[in-house]
Amino acid sequence: MSEPNGRDPDEDHLREWDRELGGYGGWRRGPPESQPQPGPQPSRRVKAVYFAMMGTCLGLCLVAWVIVARYSTIAAVVMSVVALVIPPFAAIIVNAASATDRRPR
Repeated sequence: MSEPNGRDPDEDHLREWDRELGGYGGWRRGPPESQPQPGPQPSRRVKAVYFAMMGTCLGLCLVAWVIVARYSTIAAVVMSVVALVIPPFAAIIVNAASATDRRPR
């Protein structure tokens, strides 16, 4: 609902909030050059390593609970714990690789 002077108090509040956040609210109008630009993308090699690690994670889970659990529940749990540890390391590898691209030269 607009005030009599034509200004929307909600929009003013959003603009103030956007300034506090450093201007990263995607609702701003303006040319594309003024919008925040995405950072560098990971290389194909890093993406392949990430894909392999996540594929290994899924494979371990599937093998653990479809095949291994029939013979040994403890082994299936151990395999699941190993699979649980893989995704954080995969994210660390991808972020570390893209962080080297962001360093000033």
